[in-house]
Amino acid sequence: MLPRLWAGLLIATGLLANEWVLAHLLTDDHRIDRLGLRIAIWVVDVALVGWGLLTWRRHRHPLVRKLNALMISLFVITPLLGEGLLRVSFLLEGSPTRDPNLYASYFSEDAHWLLRLRWSTDGAKLRASDRVHPLLGWSQSVISEDNPWGFARRTRKQMTDDGRRKILFYGDSFVAGRSKPENGIPRIMDREIASADVVHLGVGGYGTGQIHLLFRETHRLVENPFIIIGVMTYDLDRAVLGVRTCQKPRFGVDDDGALAVSGLPVGTDQQAFADTAPLGIRSYLWRLLVTPLRGGDPRRTEKQRVNAKIIEENVALTRKNGLSLLYVVFYSELALTGAPDWREQLLKAELARHGVSFLDTRPLLLDHVRSRGGALSDLYSDGHHNDLGNQVIAGALTAKLRALGYR
Repeated sequence: MLPRLWAGLLIATGLLANEWVLAHLLTDDHRIDRLGLRIAIWVVDVALVGWGLLTWRRHRHPLVRKLNALMISLFVITPLLGEGLLRVSFLLEGSPTRDPNLYASYFSEDAHWLLRLRWSTDGAKLRASDRVHPLLGWSQSVISEDNPWGFARRTRKQMTDDGRRKILFYGDSFVAGRSKPENGIPRIMDREIASADVVHLGVGGYGTGQIHLLFRETHRLVENPFIIIGVMTYDLDRAVLGVRTCQKPRFGVDDDGALAVSGLPVGTDQQAFADTAPLGIRSYLWRLLVTPLRGGDPRRTEKQRVNAKIIEENVALTRKNGLSLLYVVFYSELALTGAPDWREQLLKAELARHGVSFLDTRPLLLDHVRSRGGALSDLYSDGHHNDLGNQVIAGALTAKLRALGYR
């Protein structure tokens, strides 16, 4: 009886664990695109069904009995042994298994960032306690009693309400790019526009939610500023995370449709946070096996909803206070080599829906490259705009501001 139950299990597994079922269960877009992986699945399925049929008919044969005993042992022992060896390998700093990408999504899972911090991969370092902000997560510079927002020195000086017009430029590291400070986009614009201070309020690693919070809390420090919000398309993913390079506020939309912020206050002891925050990974071996199968983004709908609400809040805030608003859409070099993704489409659709003016750097940079016969790599360095890329974008922004009366 038991041998035939085992044979039936093998046959059922071979029939049910097919390409379509696995794609539905393990991938987000219900597709397995890799031909080699699809072939491997079918080979395993055929082998399981074939062996199940052989076992059903010849289960009394000594060789079949021995091989089935071996298979049953492997089904029980191999996963446990594999999980144990994998966890032991994490103790070795140089182990290739200490790669967060093998177990969690860079774009969608806190576990990826917690593993980076615990394993110190890719140069990941814990934030110093004097750079940890209880609301924002982290800041441009050291936070102190007389610098509660952790502004850099020049930013702090320009944020003084001294009677000059202010252009506040919020965003992430793309606001400055990979340049010397004097060649960042705000600094170039500041030299070109004499009638106002262009203030660099970009903070590396920020998502759209943190950009929103910094804008919401600091625009009132000066009178009637012009607001520029720069968003790199991947900033949209960061809004739903509770940790990235540090613990951060997590954004969602509550049952009433309002923007909700959780994970506050952010604690200054980030070592304790990184060591104790739950990963949500029960089996590293399972994650290692299924991660290559995963496609799409399980949190895409959530991200779309959250970011649409963040844009809505930013627009409402500017209109309530009678402020001018301009968005800038930034892209990684890789993003510009392909067709517009859902992030870009969402940003443009929501900004158009609210009637918000924006500078789209996709056609700006691509046209610059085409007209000069160069390459996109001429405009990028270390994943960000370099001096040339900054100059192209700053020039277009300056032209927009001049059209609005800034000289």
